[in-house]
Parts: sequence; structure tokens; C-alpha cells
Amino acid sequence: MNDGIDGEFPFLDDVFLVVVFLRAIKLSERAKIGILLRN
Repeated sequence: MNDGIDGEFPFLDDVFLVVVFLRAIKLSERAKIGILLRN
């Protein structure tokens, strides 16, 4: 059974999730700063 990329590089999914998670944190931090600056 070959799942393609997932089968050969299972760690890529983890890396992708980490990148998405870090981007979400950056966006939330920017949103907080934006809200603080508006007030």
C-alpha cells in the first residue's frame, strides 16, 4: 500500500500542521494588537 507522499514522508503532515498552527498564532497576535491599537 502506497499513500504517495504520506506513505513516504509521514512527518510532512506534522510539519504542515505546525506551520499552519504557527501562522494561526501570528494572525491571532496581529488581531489582538490591531484591536488594542483601535482602542
